[in-house]
Amino acid sequence: MQNIKKIKKSADADSEQILRDLHLKVSKLIQIDKKNDDFVNESSNESKMFLGKLEVLYPVLTKRELKLCTYFRMNLSSKEISALEDTTTATIRVYKTRIKSKVGLGRQDNLVTFLNSI
Repeated sequence: MQNIKKIKKSADADSEQILRDLHLKVSKLIQIDKKNDDFVNESSNESKMFLGKLEVLYPVLTKRELKLCTYFRMNLSSKEISALEDTTTATIRVYKTRIKSKVGLGRQDNLVTFLNSI
């Protein structure tokens, strides 16, 4: 809303840049919304069964880690997950490392392959 108010008050050159920035932000929000829709659609019985098994096998995983495991299982990149979770890719990488540690995987082991085998 502040950006729209700035457009009303600014000169033409400034308003074009503000409009471009606003368009970019709206586009990113639309992409995030699409990914969230995909996630909701993916939350079928199969996903619920997967989360149930994962929770039983690895009770040390937090709710957020379980949710991230679902994203990893969907083979989303850290960048895509960070956009969905509104966080940084570095944070997602840290979570991935912690999850691998909690489930007993080594650095060279593939988390996606492991999660798809459950």
